[in-house]
Amino acid sequence: MATVKTAFVKYSNESTVDYKVNVRFNVLNTKTHDFYPKMTILSAGNLNWGFADGSTEKDYALPANSTLQVSEDLTPGTAPTETTKDTVTLKLEFYKDSARTVKEFEQTVIVEISVYIQNSDGTWTSSSYPNESDIVYDYFDFSSLTSPVKTDITGVNGKVTLHPYTWGNGSDRYEYVGYPGRYSPYYLLIHQWDDNRLHMEFHNVGDRFVSYVVTMEQGSLDSAEWLGAELKRFPNTTSFFLSSIGLPTNGGSTTKVLIMSKNPYVPYSYSKAKWGGGHDIQISLDGVYVFNPLP
Repeated sequence: MATVKTAFVKYSNESTVDYKVNVRFNVLNTKTHDFYPKMTILSAGNLNWGFADGSTEKDYALPANSTLQVSEDLTPGTAPTETTKDTVTLKLEFYKDSARTVKEFEQTVIVEISVYIQNSDGTWTSSSYPNESDIVYDYFDFSSLTSPVKTDITGVNGKVTLHPYTWGNGSDRYEYVGYPGRYSPYYLLIHQWDDNRLHMEFHNVGDRFVSYVVTMEQGSLDSAEWLGAELKRFPNTTSFFLSSIGLPTNGGSTTKVLIMSKNPYVPYSYSKAKWGGGHDIQISLDGVYVFNPLP
């Protein structure tokens, strides 16, 4: 039996009809023959989770001595209304033939889903979780950044640090400032220009969820510019998201980002501005929270 964790975040002033969560894990085949796995839902949890595409099972191919990355979206049959934890049990059956008639073994996967619903007063507590400290590990208030800076920023609870990392010829061509926000009282407004490459790294997160809303406030991206979010462990970098990342490319477009951080990886937002006048970009990070997996 294996256990994986995933999450969903809804801010108080965010309207959404999409409550899907992403479930992602790897399956390693050390055998010298192929497998044809099938995955079904054994237990749908209190919120009656199902595969987001409406199917009842998922079929895969797993060649000998290889790794399969399973990545599926689940949607609740009942929309959550407050912060809660739910559990879904998946069954993986491993067949030796593509017709899936000769089963060699099976395994269950326990999916622990932390659902964070923000109240109108800005708190995340609920009847099941009355203590904010059990839910929120740290969060960021950028109201003190009244003039542009390039320094580290520490979370309100003093646990997580937001650290800028840049490199290359344009390493000093950026700045950021606090600005009245949409999903929190103040967001971080990042201004970049002339070939600046910027990673805003979340340090000391541990095995927790990082959530924020990224908006392209000014400018647009082309093939010479970047905007994204990843986990990294020097010298390697890997993408590992829990939310659907349709990152914004034009002024005014917005995306909510949710990353499951795992030690010793560092979650970060990355962006790059194009060289030359008139290619400045301004990006905001709003509603920046680090959540504990719910106990």
